[in-house]
Amino acid sequence: MKSLLLLSLAAGISLAADAPNPSPGTTSNVPPETVVAIVEGRKLTARELENMLTAMGPQAQQNFNNNRKEFLRQFGLLMKLASLAEQNKLQYESPYRERLEFARMQILMQAEVDKAAGEVGVTAEQQKKYYETNKDRYTFAKIKVIYIPYAPTSSTSSGGKRILNETEARAKAEDLVKQLRSGADFAKLAAEHSEDPTSAQKGGDFGVVRRSDNVPDAIKNTVFALKPGEVSDPVKQPNGFYIFRVEQAGVEPFDQVKNEIFETLREQGFRKWLDEKRDAVQVEFTNEAYFSAQAPAAAQAKP
Repeated sequence: MKSLLLLSLAAGISLAADAPNPSPGTTSNVPPETVVAIVEGRKLTARELENMLTAMGPQAQQNFNNNRKEFLRQFGLLMKLASLAEQNKLQYESPYRERLEFARMQILMQAEVDKAAGEVGVTAEQQKKYYETNKDRYTFAKIKVIYIPYAPTSSTSSGGKRILNETEARAKAEDLVKQLRSGADFAKLAAEHSEDPTSAQKGGDFGVVRRSDNVPDAIKNTVFALKPGEVSDPVKQPNGFYIFRVEQAGVEPFDQVKNEIFETLREQGFRKWLDEKRDAVQVEFTNEAYFSAQAPAAAQAKP
């Protein structure tokens, strides 16, 4: 039994949770209506095979392209065993009957979800209105940063580098702020002192931060209170102190974020549709004792 399961998994023939790849690229230059194989008496055209692979998902497509003939041999085994199961009427026996019904519901559910998601409409007027109403989400600051970490107690690392405690780290950060406000080169100090290797290698360049980004409020409030060219006081966080300098600030133009807004509104429309369907679900619990009891014995693992 286990070996058959492994064969199926190796061939990638299963109900995949992955989103189908709309372009598996299976037919090459073969005309779509060309019969490319006969499996268990069933003629398969290039188009039918491509549609089948699209439904199966990316893993099946990859396995097919790795070894197309072997994939079809395994598909033939799948067809034969499924046919034998039907002849033995296993589709009417538990737990197979319930599994088939559940799989059917899952496939139909996904079909309805895909249909509903594709029908959500977003107009240019809606996009512009959302932008004007939510400009704060697109307020940005391009920043540089110096990061000075600290540990509960000062020590020396295995590489001989001194690890600062909180008091020492604060003192160092405050000294760096004084130097920067006196005209010291931010990029030079970042390269020499910052413990954030990614930004330190770029002279402290951290990139762009938005007001809508998921960053601590202490950092966000500090950054957006600065004017371009200003250096912040050290900002304490659980892992260290941060020094920021704002290079540029403003609001991203509509044309730059309109595609993002389109996706946001489309997702909101889909979520509204889904919430309406969820609220309309009718469930009546007719035996409270059953739902307050432990799991039924049939569902418990056997020794």
